[in-house]
Amino acid sequence: VRSISRSQQLNLNSIAYLRACNGSTSVNGLSYKWSVLTNQVELYKIKSMSLDPSVFTLPAYTLTVSTWFQIILRVTDTSTQKFSMASISTYTQSGKVVANIQGGVSKYLRVNQSS
Repeated sequence: VRSISRSQQLNLNSIAYLRACNGSTSVNGLSYKWSVLTNQVELYKIKSMSLDPSVFTLPAYTLTVSTWFQIILRVTDTSTQKFSMASISTYTQSGKVVANIQGGVSKYLRVNQSS
């Protein structure tokens, strides 16, 4: 379980490989499928922006505030169709409120003064 501010980019990295009988490993022939769910419903419109299939990246402000998400990775050996899955739950928190005023002139107020 992890929490993330809505204003932060989400990055998840995975490590998957095939192990041969002699102990050697290979990443060739692996297929990656990332899924994002909330309330057990898959959100098909949310897709990773990463070009690397082993990495899941979402830009800031993609996930809804005050919501739990489950992110699931399924890695399949394309030659045998055997697969392995991993998942993580994440909660999206609201970020700090920052007020910016552009233009206008400077105005100074004393403590407890309204205008």
